[in-house]
Amino acid sequence: MRIHRLDLAEAAVYRATAIPVWQAAYAHTLPDVLVPDAAQLLPDAAEGHRTVLGAFEASKDSDSAIAGVSAVSAASAVSAIGVSVINPAKTIAPAFWVAPDRRRRGIGSALLAESLEIVRAAGQAKLLLRVVGGDDSEGFAQARGGRVIERETLSGLDLSTIDRGAFDLWAAPTTTGAGYTLIRWSDHCPEELAESFCDAMTAMADAPGDVSSTPLTVEKLREKEQALVRFGIHRHFQAALAADGQIAGFTNVVTLEKQPGPVEIWNTGVVRAHRGHRLAQRLKAAATLWILDAYPQSTWIFTHNHVANAPMLAVNRRLGYQPIVEWVKVEFPVS
Repeated sequence: MRIHRLDLAEAAVYRATAIPVWQAAYAHTLPDVLVPDAAQLLPDAAEGHRTVLGAFEASKDSDSAIAGVSAVSAASAVSAIGVSVINPAKTIAPAFWVAPDRRRRGIGSALLAESLEIVRAAGQAKLLLRVVGGDDSEGFAQARGGRVIERETLSGLDLSTIDRGAFDLWAAPTTTGAGYTLIRWSDHCPEELAESFCDAMTAMADAPGDVSSTPLTVEKLREKEQALVRFGIHRHFQAALAADGQIAGFTNVVTLEKQPGPVEIWNTGVVRAHRGHRLAQRLKAAATLWILDAYPQSTWIFTHNHVANAPMLAVNRRLGYQPIVEWVKVEFPVS
């Protein structure tokens, strides 16, 4: 076995080896959750500040050395048995998987050691690993010095079961929320709202969980928008404008060109000064109706919430979302 760092020139190897093992491990661990399409996984490898590690072994019918895996032509000579994606700038590994039939053989330990080394070389003091709560992976992380610092719930809403009449009522303004106007856009935030949207995103830093407090700039927003569209990932924003024309709250639903059934809410936030008017519920209900009409092939909506975010979890339950699985974030010191 060899741990190898894949670079952008090795996209073919990544597609042919790392993504399938990622999907197989995901399906084995979470049999009740739809396996992510490659479009959702590729951005983790494409952004220059992220590193993809693959654990490889020679195929049984090949004598090729694993050292040759860096060549795209070697993809058929090796098999991926584990993968880790590391973002040194944010000290997090958003993905860490080992092939189901290769567990308990030291592969995860080797991937973790190399992941820690990457973060250490970047001058960081910790690495955050995201694993499934209650699964063997949580025990694996804690046995190797990891400390659980956060838990979040993945919830899902079966779109075939919703009551449109109820959602119409939830999408209507409350008595105290009549002063807010709902607007929406896809992929590209209107120029006149870009600064306001960046401010609203930054305001999410006071929500429970590891929400980045680094201010979002219009430049970074445009880079993210363009990168996602390149991979066939589309964000649809439903936002609320306050009387002064500034964004008071928003939610965004993500659709995938190559996997039209499941959609996912990535972010929902209400600026603190505008809370207490049920804007989050109104925005989510309105966004759901929008997706049903514009993307009738959609079947489920999924969303993640920190377990301490009781207000948002309550909104989800009122809308009919049901808990599916718990994710855990584990912190490792790199020294």
